[in-house]
Amino acid sequence: MVIFNEPFFKENPGQKGKKGPQEEKHSQELSEQQVQDWVDSSIERVQTYLLDKMTKMDPYKFERLMVQLLSAMGYQRVMMANH
Repeated sequence: MVIFNEPFFKENPGQKGKKGPQEEKHSQELSEQQVQDWVDSSIERVQTYLLDKMTKMDPYKFERLMVQLLSAMGYQRVMMANH
């Protein structure tokens, strides 16, 4: 996060409401990077969590989950195998 001591318009009278060129560019880049870092770490955590859960699942429950997933995705005639 970038914190400026004085807003641009106080340092430059007559420019009220406008951001300085450096302030606008720098603030935007940081916030985009922060959001991207958060998204990347969230995706990684969810992937790890789901992979861990699915590898520990009972095989029959996993098969049922895949049938539900494929059906929700619009696949038709998805059935569980006869065991």
